[in-house]
Amino acid sequence: MKNKLLTALICAAAICAAGALAACNSGKECDHTWNVGVVTTAATCAASGLKTYTCTTCGETKTEIIQRTEHPHSDGWLHNDDEHWQKATCEHDTEQVNAGAHVWDEGTVVTAATCLKTGIMRYTCICGLTRTEIIQKTEHPYAEDWSSDGVEHWHVCTTQGCTQTTAKTAHNWDEGTITTPATCLAEGAKTYTCTDCKKTRTEPVAIVGHSYDADWVKDENGHYRACTTEGCDEITDQGTHTFGEWTTTGRIYRPCTVCEYEELAPALTTTDKNSEYYEQLTNATVTVGGGVKAALNVFAMASYYYTVSYSGSAPIKVVCEYFDKDGNPIHHEYTLSPSNNSFTEKLPERSITCLFVESEEETAFECTLSLSVSITAPKHTHNYSDEWRTDAEQHWHACTTGSDCDDIDVGMHEFGDGDVCSVCGYDKTSAND
Repeated sequence: MKNKLLTALICAAAICAAGALAACNSGKECDHTWNVGVVTTAATCAASGLKTYTCTTCGETKTEIIQRTEHPHSDGWLHNDDEHWQKATCEHDTEQVNAGAHVWDEGTVVTAATCLKTGIMRYTCICGLTRTEIIQKTEHPYAEDWSSDGVEHWHVCTTQGCTQTTAKTAHNWDEGTITTPATCLAEGAKTYTCTDCKKTRTEPVAIVGHSYDADWVKDENGHYRACTTEGCDEITDQGTHTFGEWTTTGRIYRPCTVCEYEELAPALTTTDKNSEYYEQLTNATVTVGGGVKAALNVFAMASYYYTVSYSGSAPIKVVCEYFDKDGNPIHHEYTLSPSNNSFTEKLPERSITCLFVESEEETAFECTLSLSVSITAPKHTHNYSDEWRTDAEQHWHACTTGSDCDDIDVGMHEFGDGDVCSVCGYDKTSAND
């Protein structure tokens, strides 16, 4: 069976070859179609070989030379200073395989160079041979931060063991800033900073004079201005008050013309109302006359009646001032004397009245005013002036106890045959002048 199949294949191939040959011999040109070729003589390391290709159409053949193969060689390399190669392991053992100049890698730093010493770079060829080169010293690597003393600044080399520095230059000081203000008790400090390296230095700032407060320290004894420095007890402008005129704005006071301290007039009172602000008195001795005017406040419950009694050697004038509920000023005047020594008023809604006391006497003298208070108007006898009051036609004794009593002894002048009234002493010739 196998022999029959082989015979059939051989016959078919012969028929095809004969057809192709017949086609070629017929004079027609063949477009060769070459097969993959067959190595007819194998190449070796000693001689080249052949490879034969056959046209599948016409059966024509062609050959190509197969280059000699490399000599089989060892894996290891041989080398000298300039070249390297591998040794052949065939009968041609004197042949060199892969011979060529050394091919060096990029190198490896064995010892890093510094600013103090050189380094070493090692290069390696593919054959394993190595060579070294010197790495030159580096520049000094200087620190970014400054080093300094009180005069100069510089940068130091960061290499261990190296003492090299950049050139030393003088500090550039700014204008300075007061970091501790000087006071009257202690020196201050002014700090200067180098604009390059930020080094600082300080200088003392001399003690300054006292700085006195613009506001006054004041009490009933006087006034002064204190030094504003903490811990300093120095004061200036110390003195007693210089008071101006008595003033009333619903109370009597007089301001110091220097520090504006307000001295309140003493208060005649039978209650402790406003005792925080006023000296409390049920009677007061004041000095009047010789151009001196005294002042008092009167306190009592609103709408009570108060009576002021006088004890002194000469006539005085008492002026009552207060404001009504609408803020209008009320002004009453009384003349008191040893024989006409009191007056009664009804305290206004503000429950305070201001009294001004004065006398026309040329010589100052002391007198005493006392206060009594009642819910109802006290019963009293009217007091009248000791001196006659006159006009061109009449004379009378004036009532000095409030505004609700009538004058007495009112009568016409009695001149007789002369010019002087025989009752009151009124002189009509002087009046005509």
